[in-house]
Amino acid sequence: MSYESIEEGAYKNVMATLGKVIAKLQQIEERQLLIDTKQDATKVVYNNRQVCDLLGVHKNTLQMYRDEQKINFSRCGRKIFYTLADVEGFLEQSPRPLPEEKKPIPHPMVRT
Repeated sequence: MSYESIEEGAYKNVMATLGKVIAKLQQIEERQLLIDTKQDATKVVYNNRQVCDLLGVHKNTLQMYRDEQKINFSRCGRKIFYTLADVEGFLEQSPRPLPEEKKPIPHPMVRT
């Protein structure tokens, strides 16, 4: 078995470049997710802030719901997303109804 060694500076350059590539791939995934959502209304996606606003809860409460697996979610890199089905499924199980001004759930890509 043979080993190759590289200088510390070269290693740091490779790792920095790899970090940039990973970040760019995450951006591409997020953009594609948004494009898919705009093209297909069944793939409506919300971010944490939007779901907190819809449910009228604090971000820590939403984190607790995720930890307790009360609400389904998807992760893309470090960002968390919820589909319309995830939010509606949670609302069906929710013991407390939403205030009337929170209904119906708006599409996140349409500004009102």
